[in-house]
Amino acid sequence: MLKYAIYISFVVFLLCLHQNTAAQTPRLIEFIDKSNSPFSLQRPQEFLSEKAINRRNRQKISLTTKDLPVNPAYLAAIQQAGGVVRYPLKWSNSCVVICNEAVFNTIRQLSFVKSAKQLSETLRGEEAPKLFEYQALKSTENLQNTGRTEENYGISQKQIAMLGIDDMHNAGYTGKGMTIAVFDSGFPNVDVNKLSSYSRMNILGTHNYVYSNNLVYGYDPAGHGTNVLSLMAAYRPQELIGGAFEASYYLFITEDVRGNLDDPIEETNWAAAAERADSLGVDIINSSLGYNYFNNSTFNYKQTDLNGKTSIISRAAATAAATGMIVVSSAGNLFEREWTKIKMPADADSILAVGAVNSESTWIATSLQGNTTDGRVKPDVAALGSGVVYAASFGVTTGSGTSYAAPLVAGLVAGLWQANPTKTNIEIMDMVRKSASKYATPDTQVGYGIPNYKKAMMIVSSDEQLFEEQAITLFPNPTPEDKFYLQFDDKYLLTTCEITLTDLSGKVIWANQVVVSQTKMPILLPKNSLSNGVYLVQIKSKKFNVVKKLVVEF
Repeated sequence: MLKYAIYISFVVFLLCLHQNTAAQTPRLIEFIDKSNSPFSLQRPQEFLSEKAINRRNRQKISLTTKDLPVNPAYLAAIQQAGGVVRYPLKWSNSCVVICNEAVFNTIRQLSFVKSAKQLSETLRGEEAPKLFEYQALKSTENLQNTGRTEENYGISQKQIAMLGIDDMHNAGYTGKGMTIAVFDSGFPNVDVNKLSSYSRMNILGTHNYVYSNNLVYGYDPAGHGTNVLSLMAAYRPQELIGGAFEASYYLFITEDVRGNLDDPIEETNWAAAAERADSLGVDIINSSLGYNYFNNSTFNYKQTDLNGKTSIISRAAATAAATGMIVVSSAGNLFEREWTKIKMPADADSILAVGAVNSESTWIATSLQGNTTDGRVKPDVAALGSGVVYAASFGVTTGSGTSYAAPLVAGLVAGLWQANPTKTNIEIMDMVRKSASKYATPDTQVGYGIPNYKKAMMIVSSDEQLFEEQAITLFPNPTPEDKFYLQFDDKYLLTTCEITLTDLSGKVIWANQVVVSQTKMPILLPKNSLSNGVYLVQIKSKKFNVVKKLVVEF
């Protein structure tokens, strides 16, 4: 990766150059092509880590020209014209430049520039703020981790059990071997390890895209990133245990908390972080951020723009998914009454957008709704977003919002992927959706509903199992009584199998072990054990593991 290292050093050199900041604003410069680039798709090790290449190879994802870095000659020419390159964006073949109006007019006339636009009205002060003092912890007792035997989730039990993450942990899947990048606004107290919640956490790296440095621990006194991170990485038995406490993490600041609203440069910050996550070989991105309105209203999006293709950040999220990563994004919370739908990038294709429910598994009215303007179900799934237990910079507390529902789902995803390492990101997301409580009847509030680990593990989508599904049929479907039949291929005669009937919440209604004594097997259930609705029937043996949907209509 020597050439890539030289390239990065060149970009860092550009970032270090300063000019008079009077009337300096960030601009997005898009280039016409990637011709005459010193990089080649035949030499991906020059711009991708081995882990990133392996992730693609494992999922049979081919490299494209999007993966090639921006031509360094273009960046050099922009610098020569008087602009300061903040960072390149290879997926969109562009870069973010800080410059004044005169320099901007010069840059946009360059022969290799396809388009150029402003990203914010003014450039906020670039000097790093003073690091605020860490607040005292509520408690310093029993901070030592005594080792994991059987988990005790304490007051975090509800949020864990709702997704079946406790069952996932008991099965030995805690995110170990998975890499998660967290995009947020700041991670106070994480570095000093004052909370036992972080005693097991492995942080691989950090970067701050707001201030162009690697400092992430002294920003955002509200500690939003710390709160979010703890829901995945925490390990404090009897109080709080995160869903993926043995995963490895990258922490990236992309959100600028200065100002009342956002600027579009925060979207390009996100895109730059996603590209870095890809190149580092990250498996999962958790993003509890959303965009619609900006400090300069001329940049505002409309709800009709929720098509996954209009916003900068949604296009970047979709490309991240195309590289084999799973992006888990909060759906957004209701702050403006005129905006009731999900925020960008929750509208992106091939990602998991997460809504919020309360402790009764009922949709929270402040959780923004779908669907996308092109008719895709959003949010995809939902998790607890009311009274969620998390570790703040000062200690363990509770809060609400889709920001906390998303990392709960990200923890579930990490364990599922650890348990199914040969699956692609698309297959894992498919398992999550199919395991959800409203998969048969999705809506605009919670999408496919609340996912569940055990049900997800029942979902098998390989070609072999699809073949077996054709060899086993269920009828009548719908059934008007507490009885149905399973039709087996002749080759399964005398096979011993376990049959389990569950409702969509994962509750076992009936289970039994049978020997396939005839090709048409009647399955008699206890009287009055069923009501109208949708159920799942799992037929499992050493030869197959098939799940069928059963509709009951009395």
